[in-house]
Amino acid sequence: SDFLRSRHMTDFSTVPGAWSKFLYLYSRVIEDAPLVIRERSDVGLGEVVVKVEMSKDKDGDHQVFKVSWNMKIRNQESVVISVFNSFE
Repeated sequence: SDFLRSRHMTDFSTVPGAWSKFLYLYSRVIEDAPLVIRERSDVGLGEVVVKVEMSKDKDGDHQVFKVSWNMKIRNQESVVISVFNSFE
């Protein structure tokens, strides 16, 4: 996009595998640093914690990883959503 180019940033849509790599790196940065939602929020979430797990085995040239979001919903049990992805 023009916005990214004007700031000399990578346009992830034009580089194969770049989005997966970014997702992995960003997830590692925010891992185990809870995002706490303010009480007055009407979202219903209390806290979100990200966890990243690397596969011990590669899939060809690709490193497989899992990103899990543990969402603590107010007055309910936690919900975990996991996404598997890979990068070269």
